[in-house]
Amino acid sequence: MQQYVAKWLILWGILIDFIFLGGMPLTGNCQVYDQLIKMGPPCDMNNLASVLVTYIYLLCGVMRLMAGLYPDSHGCWYTGMASMLLEISLVWQVWSLPSSPSNGGVHTTDGAFALCGLTFVAMAICAPSAGKAKRG
Repeated sequence: MQQYVAKWLILWGILIDFIFLGGMPLTGNCQVYDQLIKMGPPCDMNNLASVLVTYIYLLCGVMRLMAGLYPDSHGCWYTGMASMLLEISLVWQVWSLPSSPSNGGVHTTDGAFALCGLTFVAMAICAPSAGKAKRG
């Protein structure tokens, strides 16, 4: 199961985080970002909040890609797990802002809660064991 989760993390890190939520907004192409992100600042690279959120998604992408490329490395795997918690906390914080579309009410139906939460659980279940750890 760990191999499947690792492949999912590579796909997620490159396609969703690097391309859709990072690269495209930084180049001014915001259609996919605006469809995926329904909370927080709009895709506007002249807005500091939007730039920071975009770079956090890029950071999560790096963390997930490393976990997917090196699934037997404890550090990389647990960093990938931490990216799930980082995104959940980011989404929770942005939804709870008075300026959010929900006026401060957290929408637990946001896809980040389910997707990141389930991936975190899957990663915890198939975390590398101490006996087969590789140092890299």
